[in-house]
Amino acid sequence: MGLKDSKKVKRILAKCRKTFFPLNIHLFLSLYPKIMLNKKELRQFKLMSNDLEETYKNVLLDSPFFFAKTLKAHIAWLNSSEFKSKYGENLYITPPPP
Repeated sequence: MGLKDSKKVKRILAKCRKTFFPLNIHLFLSLYPKIMLNKKELRQFKLMSNDLEETYKNVLLDSPFFFAKTLKAHIAWLNSSEFKSKYGENLYITPPPP
């Protein structure tokens, strides 16, 4: 039985994850878009994250890699002429991208 298999170590790690996971989500939502998006896309993301913060957090809890992989495509779809012609300039009601 190694140190990794110890029940005490597993409990400590579980407690740390429970304590710091909300902080990690907050950091990921605040830092990742600043690194990956340009200024126009970042402005769009900030506008959307104010309204869809819970949705973004739920997506991050389910799959952070999915969020990271599709963020740029989602913002591009929101800026597309197809979205604007179909849903208008109302960014508060956004269906998922096709």
